[in-house]
Amino acid sequence: RSAPQANQTLVQQILALRQEKAALLGEAHFADSVLARRMAKNGAQALTFIDRLTLKNCALLTLIVGPLASVSVWKKEAQKYFPKLNITLWHGVERKKSDFPKQGIVLTTYGTLSRDYADWKEKHRFDLAILDEAQNLKNFRSLSSHAVRQTNTELYFCLTGTPLENSLTDLWSLFDICFPGY
Repeated sequence: RSAPQANQTLVQQILALRQEKAALLGEAHFADSVLARRMAKNGAQALTFIDRLTLKNCALLTLIVGPLASVSVWKKEAQKYFPKLNITLWHGVERKKSDFPKQGIVLTTYGTLSRDYADWKEKHRFDLAILDEAQNLKNFRSLSSHAVRQTNTELYFCLTGTPLENSLTDLWSLFDICFPGY
């Protein structure tokens, strides 16, 4: 299969799985990709969704970004409940010495992404990005928000317990990540 055909097939699979996502995520989803509910449940649902996608396409590359405090929890939970998922922790000084994975989950922090996104945007394409504690991106002018928007990603999910803290601009910023230009 040629590369364009393979990419088209993957996009078709992702689009088909959006319907299945509704069943996995229940009433928690807003406009397809902004989730607001208890964080522990969002993470488990997101990992289940990634696992389902991976079963259908082994070459899936997923980016999970969150605050430093949540990265170890994501890794521990993924290894515990989904041991077949390939997880790469992209954090710390040693990350630049490692090869960037071609498939599996790349787990990183907003700070690391802010430092590395310029290298990533042309070199790496993610099929899916999970943005944990997405309220960190509510300021659309921030470096973290800019870095997320510059990643080459097909589908975004924003996980947050507080999608609206100060103004409607907070919520708009999350929607703009998931649906740029709308």
